[in-house]
Parts: sequence; structure tokens; C-alpha cells
Amino acid sequence: TFNFTDIAEGTGVVEFLGFKVSTSTSTYDYALTTNTSLFSADRGGEELNGFDQRFEVTFNLPKDVKGTAFIKVPIGLHAGTGQRSGFIKATIFHFDGSTETEIGSETQSESFSTGTGFVIFSCVVKIALTETHFEKGDTLRIRIQGTASGGSNGTNSEVFFSPIGSQEGGTGVTGWVGETLTKLSVFIPFRIDI
Repeated sequence: TFNFTDIAEGTGVVEFLGFKVSTSTSTYDYALTTNTSLFSADRGGEELNGFDQRFEVTFNLPKDVKGTAFIKVPIGLHAGTGQRSGFIKATIFHFDGSTETEIGSETQSESFSTGTGFVIFSCVVKIALTETHFEKGDTLRIRIQGTASGGSNGTNSEVFFSPIGSQEGGTGVTGWVGETLTKLSVFIPFRIDI
């Protein structure tokens, strides 16, 4: 099943959600899932500035990616004084087990800024994809990079990734961040025969 279909383009779009999972070696993997009931490990948020991770999913059946991808990445910003700004970059790769090939990228999302108070924004990027065939066992990788700057005296920035949509807040955030605000969503179009 697809989240939605584009009959004119012959594509079905699947929403993948980014999350973080603990491994047996006290490290973390970053993965993509369609399961909306998962909480991400370790609060499901990390410092935005310098964030650079690859979220991935390996396919059990052959697939063809075709069309335009959309990626929504929630970021949180707080500046004790002055203004704190932040944005993300996104790149999409095909990985066949030995070679990683870029099939689309967006150099920078819209930049957001805030002063006092912790505010969550949604960075959304649109990425035209090179039509690409994925064999059984091939991996789709989404690289997310974050940048934040400005502000002083208690500044904070965070990138969120929680499939269930609410997650424990970071520095300067009390309790849990609200529903649906912390989903890192990746909408990928697949070619279908109509």
C-alpha cells in the first residue's frame, strides 16, 4: 500500500519515518520505518549544529524510485539572548552493498530564527530524484545535516526524529514535546504500473 498515488506520474508515495536505535555495542544506528508506534532511542533528538547522520532502510523486494521526494525535518531553536538560527541539508542515496550513489539532494532548507523561548519549526525540502532501480537487498539512505548559529547565554538547538510524533524535550524544554511535532518524515515516490 502507498500513502498516496499520483496517477498522472504513475507513482505511489510511501512515508518513511526516521528514528534512532541502540545497538549491542553501546552505539546507535539511524533507520527508516513505516511504523508510527515507535519511540526513538535516547530521547529522539540531538544537537542540531553539526548533526550529520544517514537514516536508511533495506528493501526486501525490487523497487524503482521515480519522481520528487519531500523531506520534513523538525528542528527546535532557543536563544537566551539575541537570535538563534538553523537549517538542514538533505541528500538521498542508493547503496548496493558496496557503492553509495547520490540520486538527489537539496543544498539547504529554509532558515528559521527565534529569540527567547524554545520554538519548533519544520524544515521541508523538495528533491527531484534520478530514476533509480533498487534490487532486493539494496538500501535507501537519507543523509540529514544540520546547522545552527547565533544567540548567546543559554542558546540551544535540536533536531528531532520520533516516529510516534512526541518525544522528550531537550535542553530548555520541559517534559514532552507535543504530538506530531517531532516526526522526521521522508516521502519517497515509487514507480507503479497503472
